[in-house]
Amino acid sequence: MKIRRAIVFCLIFVCIQTTTARKCAEEKGPIFIRADGTVEPAVAPIQRNGDVYTLMNNITSETDGIVIEKSSITFNGSGHTVQGGTNGSGFYLYSISNVTISNTRTVGFKYGIYLESTSRNVVSGNDITRCIYDGISLSDAANNTISSNNINKNGWAGIGLYFSLGNNITENRISDNYYGIISLSSQKNSIFHNNFVANTDQISSDGLPTAWDNGYPSGGNYWSDHNPADGDLDRIGDLAYITDENNFDQYPLVYPYGFVPKPDVNSDGTVNIIDIATVATAFACEPGDDRWNPLTDLDMNEMINIIDIADVARNFG
Repeated sequence: MKIRRAIVFCLIFVCIQTTTARKCAEEKGPIFIRADGTVEPAVAPIQRNGDVYTLMNNITSETDGIVIEKSSITFNGSGHTVQGGTNGSGFYLYSISNVTISNTRTVGFKYGIYLESTSRNVVSGNDITRCIYDGISLSDAANNTISSNNINKNGWAGIGLYFSLGNNITENRISDNYYGIISLSSQKNSIFHNNFVANTDQISSDGLPTAWDNGYPSGGNYWSDHNPADGDLDRIGDLAYITDENNFDQYPLVYPYGFVPKPDVNSDGTVNIIDIATVATAFACEPGDDRWNPLTDLDMNEMINIIDIADVARNFG
């Protein structure tokens, strides 16, 4: 009986190990989407439906994660993670165009998404974090759209622009990187409606001109280190955010772009005494005051008042 049990146990163990090994093989990178549309290796967890490629599982790679060699495709990460080991790029595109990358979490590569000599691509709705250098890097890249991404905690820049022009960068949250954006030998890019939050240095530029706002009343970007007064209460600061004579946001936003007020001011999942204290600390402030905190202005009237405190208290607990 004991021998029989031991044999059964061994068979189960071998099956588990075989299944695990197969599963691990399917999850390892790099994965290539070749110019003819084929996916290599064939066991890669990517489902193809015409020109739409969907990631079906998390993958890891010690080099590049996913290398796209085919133009005019859509890659949907469907919420999965592409995990790196500090080398290569999570996504690498070279000399192709009209590729959309969306809904993917990219973690721990040298570069999160690297666009080289590419144009008319869309990178939208991704979470890119903890890369050694840039979250998104554009090199000799033109007329691409970078929108609605969460780019944070990357070692160098949230977005790097190198010899690149005519790119549209909008509605991204770029936070806790060393640089929010680096722009070198790049110009005529359009960068507005982004939230630049707690980057060590929000912008690094060599002085070539880039547009940092979308005019009035559309506005520019939200800068967490810029707190201008707003005398006419139009939610656009009265003082421009200036990097150099060619790079300035003439219409900086008073509130983060897309800001939706909520009683859980610090977003820790609970409305508690900390939230009340945060609002109380900013009580009677308006834009331009040292204690102004736009996240505490729950009625968005550009004045922290008893209504804001009452809103938090009503949702306490």
